[in-house]
Amino acid sequence: MTARANPIAHLVNTLQSEGDILVFLGAGSSTEGSQDDGPFPDFETLVRRVLRDEGIEITDNRMNDFLDVMRRWERESILSVRLASYLYGNPGISHLQLASVTMSLFPAVNMTIYLTTNFDDLMFKALSAVTKNLPQRDPRAFSLRKSAVISEITQIFQAIPRHTHQGTPVIVKLFGDLGSNSPIFDSREMPFDEFTEDKLMKLLDRTTLFIGYGLHDAPVLRLLIRSGSAHPVFVVAPINPIDDRIAQISQREFYWLPKTFSEFVSDLIATFSARNPAFEATFARFLRDADTGLVLNSQWALSECTRNASAPAHARYLNRTRGGGISQDDIFVRPVVRPDTGPDLDAFRRSDARILAIVGESGSGKSTFLFQIYESGATDGSDLYIYYDAQSFQSTGSVGARLALV
Repeated sequence: MTARANPIAHLVNTLQSEGDILVFLGAGSSTEGSQDDGPFPDFETLVRRVLRDEGIEITDNRMNDFLDVMRRWERESILSVRLASYLYGNPGISHLQLASVTMSLFPAVNMTIYLTTNFDDLMFKALSAVTKNLPQRDPRAFSLRKSAVISEITQIFQAIPRHTHQGTPVIVKLFGDLGSNSPIFDSREMPFDEFTEDKLMKLLDRTTLFIGYGLHDAPVLRLLIRSGSAHPVFVVAPINPIDDRIAQISQREFYWLPKTFSEFVSDLIATFSARNPAFEATFARFLRDADTGLVLNSQWALSECTRNASAPAHARYLNRTRGGGISQDDIFVRPVVRPDTGPDLDAFRRSDARILAIVGESGSGKSTFLFQIYESGATDGSDLYIYYDAQSFQSTGSVGARLALV
C-alpha cells in the first residue's frame, strides 16, 4: 500500500489525467441509505433480523445458520421475494451526491461504470433520480446470473461501452439481484468462469475506486490479481481493508482513504469545486433535479444530512480544543455559563426572531458556546442543527455541495 499525504487530491489528479474510473460499491456504502425512518441495515443487522424472524437463536455460528436459511429459501423458490422484504429502502444523501458527481464530470471524467456485490438498488435509484430530466442517460442495470450462458454474458459486456461512452451510467451486479435471478451468497456459485472473468478484467483495467467494500471476496480479489492493470486502486473505508500481499501480487498501487462514504463524497465535491468553479453549478443542477423526496421524507435522513454537513467544522473544533494530544472520547469542553449576560436561547427559540447575535472579546467563549448549542441540539431530535465555521465558508463550492439538500 502506498501512502499519500492527501489521497483525495491524488485521486482527483489521477481522474483528471486519465479521464476514466470504475466505481466498486460494497455493503458499507448501503448503510448511508435509509429504510423507513432509520438507516439501511448493514449485513450483520440483516443476518440477525432474518434469524430472529425464522426463530433461530443468534450464536457465533450465525453466518452458517443464515446461509442455511438462504439455501432453504432458494429451494422453496422464495429467496428473492423474502430478501426483498429486508432490503427495501431509499438512497441517502451520499448516493445522490455521488450520482450527481458522476453526471457532472462527464465527458472530462467518465465514471459511469459501477460494479457492486450488493443486492439493493440504492445507487440505481440515486442515478435515476438525478437523470430524470435526461431520459437518454437513464442508468442501466445488468446482473450476472450463475446460470447465464456465454451469449448472455457477451450481450451484457457489449452493451456496457455502448451506454457508458454516451455518459449513461451502468451498474453490474456481480452476485445476482433481487429479481428473478437468485442472489448468490456461496462463492463457489459465483458466475466467474474463465469467459466472464476475462470480460471483467478488461473492465478493471482502469483506475478503480472501492467504496464500503472489505476486499474479502475471493473471486473479486482474483480479478484484481489477474487483471495485470497498471492503474491505481483507491479504497474508501474507515478501517483499512487492504492486504499488502494482495497489493504486491497484483502489482497495482493501492491507496487507502480513511473516510466514511459521506465524508469521502463531501471531500471529493469540495476538491473538484475548488479546482473548477463551473463544476459546482453543474453538480448543484443535477442535485436539484433529483427526487429529494426519496430522502427527505425521513427524519433520520434529514438528521444525517445535517450531521454530515457539520462534520468538518465539528472535527476542526475538537482538534483545536484537544491540541492533537487527546482522543475524541476523552475530550472535555469547558462549559460556558453566562446567566446574566448570556443570550436566552430558549426564549429565542420560542420567538419569531431569525438571527441571534453573540458578541464578545477574543477568548470569551463565543465558539465554545455555539459548539455547546450545536452539541445539545444535535441530540434533541425536534430541531435540526448545522455547525459551520468560517473555514468551511472559505472553501470554494463547499457550501453548495454540503448544504444543497438541507
